[in-house]
Amino acid sequence: EAFAKTVTYLPFEPAFDAAGPELLKLLITPLYGEHPEIGIRELLQNAVDACRELKDYYEQNPETPDPNLTEQRADVVIWLEDKGEAGRWIEVSDQGIGMSAETVRRYFLRAGASFRRSDSWRRIHETTEGKSRVLRSGRFGIGVLAAFLLGDDVEVATRNAMTGADGGITFEATLDTEEIELRHCSRPLGTTIRIRISEESVWKSLVGNPMTWDWYCLPEPKVARSISPPTRDGLPQQFTLPGPNAKLGPKWRRIRHKDYRDVQWSYWDGPFLTCNGILVMRHDPRPSYSESTLGSTGNYEMLWPHVSVFDPDGHLPLVLQRNALATQKYPFQRELLHDITRDMLAYLLARAPTHQLDGSGEYGDWYPGISYQSRRFASSLNLCSAPDGLY
Repeated sequence: EAFAKTVTYLPFEPAFDAAGPELLKLLITPLYGEHPEIGIRELLQNAVDACRELKDYYEQNPETPDPNLTEQRADVVIWLEDKGEAGRWIEVSDQGIGMSAETVRRYFLRAGASFRRSDSWRRIHETTEGKSRVLRSGRFGIGVLAAFLLGDDVEVATRNAMTGADGGITFEATLDTEEIELRHCSRPLGTTIRIRISEESVWKSLVGNPMTWDWYCLPEPKVARSISPPTRDGLPQQFTLPGPNAKLGPKWRRIRHKDYRDVQWSYWDGPFLTCNGILVMRHDPRPSYSESTLGSTGNYEMLWPHVSVFDPDGHLPLVLQRNALATQKYPFQRELLHDITRDMLAYLLARAPTHQLDGSGEYGDWYPGISYQSRRFASSLNLCSAPDGLY
């Protein structure tokens, strides 16, 4: 108080803060509504990120001894289990880099604080030019918040790659817990998160509709999903898309942009939009063909293709819920439309009609990116055919 009287400012450290558990309760419903499957997505993408980070860590530190990983049948395992009187649980276990006590305290338990944007993370996983070597899906720091969409009781056990076998950490918490006790434990490398599902509606939603929490679309790291009982047999992964810079098959095309590791697109395969292998939009959200066009080339309207983006530095403008773009256009829209146009021309040259279409319903072999209305219009005016073929 004496010092304060000698200076022209208040000698305190004011900063924005949050009211702990009370804030979490206020945020859950406005952010996510009644969608427990989003909780699985948040836990899944953190687990996949951790596996990628561990791979990068060992590539940068080849002298490090081989890790003692959690024994499981995939890099990430998601398991719904009904244990009778012991309750119903969901478990997400990964063979990733794990968390230190500092990471748990400063980031995992604080909604809105993302470790993957911290200086500590950057020192380990960024190049000297400030570019991330790791594809990271978690960017908003809301994983623990979304976990409470699944249940009120959370159990966490983790061990970081830079600690010994006895350097693990475990704790339990509920949404009302104000003081959490972190305890030492001995465990393999990685993280296991278990959540008790107390609401019958949440359990029925997840068990009855496993496709709603099929969020992952890449072959590596490998993700396995199971429901037990009756068995621990895995649930199928609907989409398996090419990885970043992978050799593409006949159904996929690629464009390049300075802000992204890779951008792939297709009219034949995949969900509407994925980012780093995590599904963002399963279908085109626009309600009709007339409103779902990427662009127009003369008399032709081009439909939006399915797009798979690999974005290590978080440039793709996603909304906080991660279920849509925050902008009307892709940052790479011009490059995308240019490549689609080139591909359409190649397709038409390869599959040109050998006779003139008469407009009576014979539309020929149309490029899948042209809207249905454009096909009818073009056919009726013979825009794509002549007696001797394409002109």
